Amino acid sequence: MTAEIYVGTYAKYNNGNLNGDWLDITNMTAEEFEEACIELHDDEEDPEFMYQDTNLPDILSGFVTESNVDEQLFTVIEWLERNNYDVNDSDDMLRLYKEACVELNYEGDIFTWDELECELENMKPVDAFRLAHFSTINWSDDYYRYDGYGNLESTSSPEKWIDNETITSYLKEL
Repeated sequence: MTAEIYVGTYAKYNNGNLNGDWLDITNMTAEEFEEACIELHDDEEDPEFMYQDTNLPDILSGFVTESNVDEQLFTVIEWLERNNYDVNDSDDMLRLYKEACVELNYEGDIFTWDELECELENMKPVDAFRLAHFSTINWSDDYYRYDGYGNLESTSSPEKWIDNETITSYLKEL
């Protein structure tokens, strides 16, 4: 996972100087990040850091503002790596999204074919027929969900259905 923050200072910015540098925070603690920022801007007596840009996965962008880096970001990055979540892998993001939905009591079921098959097996035949008839699905897609009307829709890529804000809310509660 790539996790970088561009760190400048307000004093430099206000003087028309955008000098700063990208800090790779992937394996840093909050304290190490603070020390790296101080070292980077050791030419200022009391630097007020400005986080001008990030190269973070979408689910982590809510942890950084222009003037603050939430210390929990470092814990979350370590947790994601320890639990083998690859933020660039759609199956891992789907697994994390499902976990977040369960923990936060959100509706947001996205089914794989095997999960959908189990769901259909537990339905009355007339309900399964109605569901299949009124749904807009491509049976060769890999992912399914209920739309707002109780019908199924399908996609070959779940990314468009995964709500990153739900995942971010879950990660902030860790």
